[in-house]
Amino acid sequence: MLERTGSTERVLVCEQARFGKALAAAGVPVVQVASKRRSLRRRTGPRVYAYATQLPVANASVSALVGFGLGQRPDWSGLLWEWSRAVRSGGHVVMVDRADRAELTRRALCSGLIDIEQSSAGRYVITSGAVVELPG
Repeated sequence: MLERTGSTERVLVCEQARFGKALAAAGVPVVQVASKRRSLRRRTGPRVYAYATQLPVANASVSALVGFGLGQRPDWSGLLWEWSRAVRSGGHVVMVDRADRAELTRRALCSGLIDIEQSSAGRYVITSGAVVELPG
């Protein structure tokens, strides 16, 4: 999914510090956004403390975004819009959740993502979709 064609490739990981750390250890350039929740403030690498609904990155500034826990959020449409805003055209938004597969697919499609793919890993559903260029 993520092509490494130079130093402009970056993956934004929202909230899951261990996942971001594992990607960084594998050589993936990671920009990690941690929740402002106190329970997630552990020293696990480079982090920016911000809410996932207010990402401190420029429009279309990352290649991919991996977000967790979308199924439990009532503000999912705004959250997916914000995640898509941060990812450049052709990049991917990846949602990892325990929610219903059909519901995650519906949310991805309603948010304008294309080329939806889904797989499972244990109790988790992994849904990814490509971002199209936003008009504007």
